[in-house]
Amino acid sequence: MNKGEKRKYQETGLEMMDNATVPKNLMIARFAESRAREISALNEHVQMKTVNKLVLETLPKHMHRRAMSHDIRRWPRRLREMVKKQYENRPDKRARKPPSRKHRRRPRNLLAEYNRRKKKNIWLETHIWHAKRFHMVKKWGYHLASTPNTKCSRVTYKSTVNYCLMQDISFMCCIEISGPEADIQSGFSHLTNPATGPGICAKSCLKGNREGSTIVYMYDEFPNGAIGPVTFFWKPLYCVSGESHSLSGGTDAETSSYRNRCLWLWCHPSCYLQLWNQLTKVFHNVIPCHLDATSNGQVTTGQATGSATAEKTFSKEESNIINTDHSSSFQTKKLSSIPNGAGNQSLESRVSVKSLKDDLVRFRLIGPLSIKVLTNAVEVASVRWEKSKTNPKAGSEESRKSEDVPWWAQFYHSEECQSKHVDSQILWKNLALVKNPAELPSHCVLGMTVTDPRKRLPKKKTYAKPSPVDARGNCLDITDHPLSPLWEEDIRKEVKRTKISEQEFNKIRFENLIPGYPINLGRAASRIPIILIQKPGCRMPISSKCEEHIGFGSGVDVILPTGWGMAFWVAFVYQGARVGGLVEAQHVLQDSGCLSFPEDFPDTEAGSKEMLSIRDEHVQKFTAFISREQLNCLGPLNAITAISVCENFCGFLKMSFTTRDRILKNIHRHKICCHLDCYPCFFFSFFFFLFFFLSFFFFFLLSFFFLSSFFLLSFFFFFLSFSSFFFFFLLSFFLLSSFFFSFFFFFFFFFFFFFFFFFFFFFFFFFLFFLFFSFFFFLFFSFFFLFFLFFFLSFFSFFLFLSFFLSFFLFSFFFLSFLFFLFLFSFFLSFLSFFFLSFSFFLFLFFFFFFLFFLFFFFFFFFFLSSFFLIQ
Repeated sequence: MNKGEKRKYQETGLEMMDNATVPKNLMIARFAESRAREISALNEHVQMKTVNKLVLETLPKHMHRRAMSHDIRRWPRRLREMVKKQYENRPDKRARKPPSRKHRRRPRNLLAEYNRRKKKNIWLETHIWHAKRFHMVKKWGYHLASTPNTKCSRVTYKSTVNYCLMQDISFMCCIEISGPEADIQSGFSHLTNPATGPGICAKSCLKGNREGSTIVYMYDEFPNGAIGPVTFFWKPLYCVSGESHSLSGGTDAETSSYRNRCLWLWCHPSCYLQLWNQLTKVFHNVIPCHLDATSNGQVTTGQATGSATAEKTFSKEESNIINTDHSSSFQTKKLSSIPNGAGNQSLESRVSVKSLKDDLVRFRLIGPLSIKVLTNAVEVASVRWEKSKTNPKAGSEESRKSEDVPWWAQFYHSEECQSKHVDSQILWKNLALVKNPAELPSHCVLGMTVTDPRKRLPKKKTYAKPSPVDARGNCLDITDHPLSPLWEEDIRKEVKRTKISEQEFNKIRFENLIPGYPINLGRAASRIPIILIQKPGCRMPISSKCEEHIGFGSGVDVILPTGWGMAFWVAFVYQGARVGGLVEAQHVLQDSGCLSFPEDFPDTEAGSKEMLSIRDEHVQKFTAFISREQLNCLGPLNAITAISVCENFCGFLKMSFTTRDRILKNIHRHKICCHLDCYPCFFFSFFFFLFFFLSFFFFFLLSFFFLSSFFLLSFFFFFLSFSSFFFFFLLSFFLLSSFFFSFFFFFFFFFFFFFFFFFFFFFFFFFLFFLFFSFFFFLFFSFFFLFFLFFFLSFFSFFLFLSFFLSFFLFSFFFLSFLFFLFLFSFFLSFLSFFFLSFSFFLFLFFFFFFLFFLFFFFFFFFFLSSFFLIQ
């Protein structure tokens, strides 16, 4: 409002005030009463929100201030109360958000978060280490490492050939079966068959110094109903709670089959539930038996455990125990019989089946320096317990029970166990000199008790070097060292309980005077029982170029108690072991010529499920692209085409998609690893090329055979026609010449005789007529007699020659006609053979050029495939 408008407004206001009339008197009470209603209505109207707006939105723009959002004093006084009411119910963002990432990642919060996330898919002990460096996949109920985030094809192959490749296979499921040896053998006779290899009770595995393998089938359904391959090894007889038991100590042939034995059965998690159901079906009459404290040693039994029990999920607290028969605190009772392989039935069953799933840690080290990495990371512990000088009964049984004696002192208290452990220490030193795990006996089992690997952890990552000394002549009999305390459940729990935490260990390491020097923990040092199993790998060379790689894929499996996985894992990594995932392990199995479960077992339920999952994954990946970006080419690249082709022509191969995927991965990997000595890529590509190559090669040989046969046949017919034509021409010439000659001879002979007799008669008659007229009558008759005689002879010779001529003529005519028809037939056959010859020649040319085109297309296709993957 400018000054002129303001002045005009004031003037009009004054004029209105001059014109207004003011009453002479005012009743205050009456005036206030009449205006009270108007004031209350005005207040209600002001408090009522006609528009759903914030207080800030009701202000004009020129009154907006930037600091109003956090300072209430920036508001006008009349609006401060409204702003307070408006913002008092709004939650504070700063109170809602944690202060920092450090606050969110406190150990207490992380542990709760990890426990929540690993409920559905189990995490291995090395999961966090893998999750930072690997692509993780959810398979078989676990969260597993698939492949590293970095390029690893070349490095993985080099590590397998020259150094060490490590994989965490703790997802493998272990089942403990204990009871009389005969009952176990009779039970497994329904699940295994000798045709697939040595069974559970093979003599080479009964001592517990070798690991065996077999294929398990459904109950009495061999050869159908395959479940999958399993590996197993027996508990040594002298490894029972630390007591010494000789293998031949009073066990004859009768009692040896009924002695209590223990067996660890390892299977893949994809077939674990199916195998568990079959085991409960075989030992269906085994029930949990335990001593009741109130029944004075009497046996109380529960309900029988059927196959339906195995379908439930098993917790570690329940431990999946069907029956425990190890210690004296558990007894058995006579139950219904277990059918054996011969159809007989036993009178009692003391077989127990217990699940050790996720109770053991298992690492696999592959490569020539895997044992060197192992011996550099850990060492065999000393198990000699120092006796107390103040206690006179130190070392006795009462002292061990009264004092807090560690488990290893109780286990190795006997002299025989002490001697076994000393031999293990010597063996461990000799194993450090082994150049390749393939030099060890195949599938041998070694038991050791080692120190805490964190004591020998170097400051920096180092790489083990092969020993220049050959130790094959210095090693002891390693097949006689399967003794390991890892078989005892109480020892496994004690080892996990007495483990020094990472915080305490780091504090002890910080207090160490000399950095990098081995830490002396004294009696608090942990002893960890482990089991080593040798893996032979590839025993025979795949090709002549691979002779130097005999033993490719050989290594050693390390079985540890739970809770010690990360300690050993980090120790192996610090020794230079290269870590691989599921993809790298599959590549090693392919290169070594071994089968991978469940990919290479299409007749199993796990294999068919894996095939379907891979198919769905590839189809989903294929259909995720828009139509113009989908790869429209035959063969492995097109998932839909691969489905139809494999279902129509390769229906018997249920591993079609897995094989297709593995072919592509092998092509990609071997295109990068150009220095490979063996080429399994061509072996897998031969599967794709074999059918077409054999078919075209067969048609090629068939056309060549027809071509050669028709050529020979045409040559024979042509020779036959030519010979018949020659004989026909020769015989016709001879026949014509003989005809003309006979005709000429006949006329010549006839006229010669006729004129001869005529002139002879004429001259003779006139001569006699003039000289011997008197003898006319006699001469007449004599002349006629001679005449008729010569005439008869001449006609006889004529008819004789004529008959000979006719017979020869007829014979020549028929033979000539036969030769003529033979000539026509041979000419027709020669024409027909020439037609087939030309047809076979054109067929040969067609297949030849078509085969060349197929070869060109095949090599172009693989060139395109390799370039495509190299671009990717």
